Amino acid sequence: MSLAEEIYKEACDYLETAATAEVEKMEPAERELHESYLEYYKNIKKEIETAQKGGREEKRTEVAKRFIKNGMSTELIMKSTGLRQKEVEDLRPKKKK
Repeated sequence: MSLAEEIYKEACDYLETAATAEVEKMEPAERELHESYLEYYKNIKKEIETAQKGGREEKRTEVAKRFIKNGMSTELIMKSTGLRQKEVEDLRPKKKK
């Protein structure tokens, strides 16, 4: 199983578990964290599905940009989109000196 497949499975598992969570019984901070994770895993799942279905270079680049925005590592982006390391690094915002 590839890393992208593992992460996709993790996202699906979390979303399935989250569907049965008793959110109304959670403390406010716990609920906020839960909702944050829920949104994060929905985005991951959607992005991986898009990357797997896309295949076109421009779609892979757009997916990689969204992954970067979400803080994903270069290695994971490479494995999920098929882009090379330099391509991913070139998409990252340049640090100001």
